[in-house]
Amino acid sequence: DVNVLQVPSDYRAAYESGAKVLVASNVPAVETKGQHFFLNMSWNNVLARRSVFTVSIIQNGSSGTLKFLEPINGANCIGKYDFSKNGRSDWEISCGDGVKAQGSMITKGPGKGSNGSGFDNKRNKITFELAPAPVS
Repeated sequence: DVNVLQVPSDYRAAYESGAKVLVASNVPAVETKGQHFFLNMSWNNVLARRSVFTVSIIQNGSSGTLKFLEPINGANCIGKYDFSKNGRSDWEISCGDGVKAQGSMITKGPGKGSNGSGFDNKRNKITFELAPAPVS
C-alpha cells in the first residue's frame, strides 16, 4: 500500500507517548556533536512514499550541518542550516547525483527537532519533520 509509512521501531516508540510539541521562538543556541535525528520526509517524484532517514547533526551555535546516514534514492546527501533568533532557518542539501534542494524550517526547541519544507532543483516539493532519535 503506497499510503503506509514505514518507520524504525525506535522512532515509533519515541512518539507513541503522544507528547505535545510546541514551536519555540527566541530559541537559544545549542551545541551538538553528531547527535542522531530521524528525518520523516516526503519528496515528490524522488521517494515512492513518505520515508524515515537517520541523519547525524553537528550544530555549533545556531548553524549546523546534517549528514544522511543512508542514501536517498541511491545518492549520498549532506545539508546545512542557520537558525535566526525567531527559530526559523533556511536550509539546503546537496546530493552526490547533482540534486540540490532548499527551503525553510522552524525549530521545536533546542534539541527537539524541526518542521520544514522546500523544493529541489527540479521543482519537486519536499516536506519533513526532524525529531531526535532515542538515546540507547
